[in-house]
Amino acid sequence: MALDRSATQQEVKQQYYKLALLLHPDSSHPSSSPDHFAMLNKAYNLLSKQSSRSAFLKTGYGWDVSSTSGGTQSWSDSLMRAEIARRRSGGTAAWDSATRGYRDSDAGRGAWGGFDGSQGWRPYEDPSKGFSPPMSGSGEERYMSNPRFLAVVGVASAVIAWVHWHRLGYAAETHRDMLDKQNIDAARALAQARYEAATFGQVRREQIRRRVREAEVLKELEKAEQGHIATAGPPTTAYPSSNRE
Repeated sequence: MALDRSATQQEVKQQYYKLALLLHPDSSHPSSSPDHFAMLNKAYNLLSKQSSRSAFLKTGYGWDVSSTSGGTQSWSDSLMRAEIARRRSGGTAAWDSATRGYRDSDAGRGAWGGFDGSQGWRPYEDPSKGFSPPMSGSGEERYMSNPRFLAVVGVASAVIAWVHWHRLGYAAETHRDMLDKQNIDAARALAQARYEAATFGQVRREQIRRRVREAEVLKELEKAEQGHIATAGPPTTAYPSSNRE
């Protein structure tokens, strides 16, 4: 880790974070690889504990390059991946193969120093542990840009409005056809009623006339019978001739 034997724990942590950003497998640095990162983690695990560090400095025990594996500390690996992904998405710490170094721009200051232009790695006591403060937001992946999202919403709104307008026009046309059908049915019913009234009314009038004539004939017959009886007079009684004498 290129540290002095008298380096403090804070210097060990700062050097570890500095090298981890370069050697992590997700980094764009040419030296990044799983083996290099695993070796860095093994060195950090050896030097971060006072007991193992003292034993290593006195006896050399505890360091075996052949036993290094790809296993890393879960919390440090996740932090490194998140930091590298954030810097990649922000255009920071891009490696320039022509100059064999990071490009010198404001965007690259995220790999060394602060974004405010200050030089040097942040102290480990910083609550952000040497990384930039957490970015605001829900942390969910953004699947499309805002203009594209607004365009999709606008198209969907236009389609929904067209569908509703089409349905409204169809409903109005259907209502108009229904009213026309009702008017036609009412006119037909009225014509049928008038026809039936005219037809049955004439039959009824004929029946009434027939009854009137029949009543008149009956009256004439009664009058004729009564007149015949009055003209004939009472019947005469015949007496024997012997009695009149």
